[in-house]
Amino acid sequence: MAILKGGPGFTGRIDGMIAYTAKGSNDIILRTKGGPSRARVKTAPEFELTRQNARELGGCAKATANIRQAIFPVKHLADYGFTGTLTALNKKIQLLDKANKRGERSVLLSQYAYLLEGFHLNQHHTFDSVIRHPLEITIDRSAGMAAVIVPNLLPGMNLLSPWIQPCFRLIFSLGVISDRTFNGIDYKEVADSPHFFTQSIYTEWQHVQQPFPAQNFILQLSHPELLTSAHMLVVAAGIEMGMPVSNAYIKAAGVGCAKILAVK
Repeated sequence: MAILKGGPGFTGRIDGMIAYTAKGSNDIILRTKGGPSRARVKTAPEFELTRQNARELGGCAKATANIRQAIFPVKHLADYGFTGTLTALNKKIQLLDKANKRGERSVLLSQYAYLLEGFHLNQHHTFDSVIRHPLEITIDRSAGMAAVIVPNLLPGMNLLSPWIQPCFRLIFSLGVISDRTFNGIDYKEVADSPHFFTQSIYTEWQHVQQPFPAQNFILQLSHPELLTSAHMLVVAAGIEMGMPVSNAYIKAAGVGCAKILAVK
């Protein structure tokens, strides 16, 4: 692999080489194509271990996609490509499955949900470094409901914004995820969750130099009666910065931070 500093700004395939960019960098990365053919990897006995690893990684990737969907109201506040980090965490969860053989191990989020709690979507300015006071979270699985209690936030004390934008709002979300198991062909959700739409709450915009009064926010899923023991509720929170456009309109700047608060 090579990194192109300056020179032609192109991405794609050319003469056996692939040029691409990575999030968080303006450099163009070059690598050559190579290795065995796809057909050989799929069928040759010597690639059985490769196929097992790829199958399990695919299950982890699907679990990650499920989690990303559950927290989509705040995921745009990430400052790096957190998908790989989250997939690696799901892989660690998968390795804890001792009941199934290699290549068929499950991603048992229901048993190890606590490993997802506190997952930050940021590397430069984390949620805990901006709001320096723990939020109180209560999840009622039977009711498909979550409550988030925000304490009094005082600028310069437990509310410290590192960004230039003068306004902020809080975002809370409640989504549903499920375990992933191998059915002999592919990794599928143990319990389908297409009917559970991720719920979200956005506070009003306010200036970063104004105290934010303590408040209680309630997130409620539709059709909680369809929840099963294989479903987990995911609560996430974010703080998004905004810039005033007029006296009556504040435009979201697309910067801020977020984290997964609780999974139950």
